[in-house]
Amino acid sequence: MHRMLRAVPMLLVTLLLPLSMHGQASMPRQLRIEVRDRSGRPIPDAAISFFLSGDSTRTDSSGVATITVLVENSINISVRKIGFEPRDARFVVGSAPAFNVRMAMGDAGQRLPEVEIKDSYPGQPWRPAYEQRKKRGGGQFRDIRYFPGGVPFSMADWFNGLPGVRTGGGSGAEINVPRCRNLGVWIDGQHATSPGSGYRSAMQTLSPQDIAAFELHTSNTPAQYTGQNEDCSLLFWTRLR
Repeated sequence: MHRMLRAVPMLLVTLLLPLSMHGQASMPRQLRIEVRDRSGRPIPDAAISFFLSGDSTRTDSSGVATITVLVENSINISVRKIGFEPRDARFVVGSAPAFNVRMAMGDAGQRLPEVEIKDSYPGQPWRPAYEQRKKRGGGQFRDIRYFPGGVPFSMADWFNGLPGVRTGGGSGAEINVPRCRNLGVWIDGQHATSPGSGYRSAMQTLSPQDIAAFELHTSNTPAQYTGQNEDCSLLFWTRLR
């Protein structure tokens, strides 16, 4: 029997800026970002976004990411990783050439019984409840079997042609559901959105190739997937590879 790993409630983020800053106009800076758990182990494939510039990067297998961004006197970043609580933070740079920042992370959030791995569905523990909701109707459902030619290459591929959903925005990752004022995202039974982190930030933590299925509820949302002040819910289920 497979067992689901629990998230470690701490991340260590280290940012190293090689040049001094003088509080003037934006300047390109080389950043090295190191993400580790509380035990000191690296966190690979953590998504790091920079709010003001729109840049983003991911940590490698050693938990390190490097990127060049335009910086003035502060940095606003978002760190996302499935299994860890999402965090947003603002760091004042000043003239310091390098500095370290520690970020305490809470539990990964609500984990529902239906995503506990069972012998009967070792790779897709969510499948029975997913199929039951699909049979009852009330939402829009799509899984990997919708693409007989292979795995989708972009998030837009997953949503193309879905009624009530617009795709586009240049990168192909921009998803818009006009009828939803506040769309909540759940990933493998974990609530991935919050008042300070919208659905786009949550979706940036997902690779299109890692999605097994999703379900979009714009009305009659299942009670267990109803977030505070959220009028719609988008549930992603990931696959084992």
